[in-house]
Amino acid sequence: MNNLDDETDLKISLDKIADLGDTLSFDINAANDIHVQGVDGSQFVNETANGNTEIVINDPSVMTVDSSNISVTWYPDDTTWRWGNPVIAAANDDLIATPVLSGAGAAAPSDDADGDGDPWNDLITYSNAPAMDMYVENLQVMYDGTDWDWNMPVKSDDFPENPVLASMGTATNPTLTISSTSPGTGAFAARGNYVMTFTSVAPPSWAMTTSPSTLGTITSGDENGVTFVLSDGTTASYTFSTPLTSAATGGTLAFTIDPTPPEVYPDASIIATGTGNLDISFNSDLTPDIQFDMITDATIAFAANDAFTFTVDPDSPPEEYSSATLTGDQDRAIIDLDGSGNEGDDDDIVFQFTDPLDITGFEQPSIIEFNISGSTAWKEIGKDEIKETGYFSFTTDFLGGDVGSTENKIEFNIGAEYDGVNFQNESMATTQYAKPSTTVFQNADGYAAGDLEGVDIAINGTITGIYSNGELIPLFRVGLAKFLNNNGLFNAGGNLFRETRDSGDAITNRPGENGLGTLSPSSLEMSNVDISEEFVKMIVTQRGFQANSKTITTVDDMMNTVIGMKR
Repeated sequence: MNNLDDETDLKISLDKIADLGDTLSFDINAANDIHVQGVDGSQFVNETANGNTEIVINDPSVMTVDSSNISVTWYPDDTTWRWGNPVIAAANDDLIATPVLSGAGAAAPSDDADGDGDPWNDLITYSNAPAMDMYVENLQVMYDGTDWDWNMPVKSDDFPENPVLASMGTATNPTLTISSTSPGTGAFAARGNYVMTFTSVAPPSWAMTTSPSTLGTITSGDENGVTFVLSDGTTASYTFSTPLTSAATGGTLAFTIDPTPPEVYPDASIIATGTGNLDISFNSDLTPDIQFDMITDATIAFAANDAFTFTVDPDSPPEEYSSATLTGDQDRAIIDLDGSGNEGDDDDIVFQFTDPLDITGFEQPSIIEFNISGSTAWKEIGKDEIKETGYFSFTTDFLGGDVGSTENKIEFNIGAEYDGVNFQNESMATTQYAKPSTTVFQNADGYAAGDLEGVDIAINGTITGIYSNGELIPLFRVGLAKFLNNNGLFNAGGNLFRETRDSGDAITNRPGENGLGTLSPSSLEMSNVDISEEFVKMIVTQRGFQANSKTITTVDDMMNTVIGMKR
């Protein structure tokens, strides 16, 4: 490749004539930059946090471009990993999926203006797509003729703490128990005012007297309480601490169910902007994040008690790695950046968890957010980085191990030091003249080979190697651990202890930090042996010595007797 003139910037010469179908590919790199590939800026939320996550990069070569704000989420309710990139999903018209308007007067839009096969997309405006970063299936709201309100599967928080009792004798507020929930995918329609009447005491029976009664069905009931099933499949019970008597006959138990937002968006709010339109804020700022224009399309018809259902699905890979796949379980999240799927080549990035994530039911999603530095060009070194040492320096990773574990810092010194303004040549600066080059050797910036002759331990735990060539090189650092409850440790014997649930997990850090003590090198430590064990050993040794002494005494007496007999 040669520069020819001002009009030709690049010429590529071939050794032989190109054949039909041959291709030529190459990169243009900035000459003053540094090559970077890896994962940085990692943040861990909920169960992935607190040191529970380890990043393993198995193939940094597939990181060919930079990508930021990548998010993956673990949903314990269906034990699934999903991408959390709503901006990409919105750009691809995939953020809102399967909208359905249902009810007595409902009719879906028919005008598909952009011709993508989904007329709903033409009526959706994303005011703040990043706020919709969590997956929720079949999010449902209901129109009461004036406003929209949530109509999600019923949760315990949707029941009143104290239902209203009327003419129930000496009955007090009953205890609520939700024994099971099995909501379907259709209309939930469980909101409303419920009234149940204790109709007789012999035999004991209950009746649902609310209007309409289709909101729920009583399955059993007696003087101790009543069990009922809501229209969304939720089974619940109210239980009395004192059995009802005949004085409670004809009495009623009344309560209102008002569903709340989905669990993954606890701060979501419905914002009324006019008849028919639907605006939703998914965070706590009460400004619309998404807007559904329900009245622009003349074919849409809806009436009171109609339901609108849709799915928020930010499950899209990052734009820079559109073929990437995400798999895994409660033990690890696996990302195949190039989407190869080949055996042995489908785990480019792996997040491994020391303690498995929750799979027992919905708690809170666990989130991992990170960036990818994957430039195939080079990263420019700023002057602020030079000021630290006065020379060009950069960090490189030739082995590609765990993040930070195999990195090396390289300092490039050609004899010119940066003084904060300009580079100043030193006595050994590299200089070029218009004459044949000559190398003049004056000294070597290094030291002779040496053998490890000893070690020294500092109070901060640093173990320094002492070498025969006079060099002192830090080699390792001693880590310390403490427990919230030392008395809860299990004595494993031999001056060894093991953590238990009572002691809590070990809190590790460097000596002298986070409440840990320091080391005392070159100091004589008080005895820390097992006193009872050493005492037993002493008694055994003493008894053995006494037995041996007795044997010697007996033999000596026998020899004296033999000698006397001879005389």
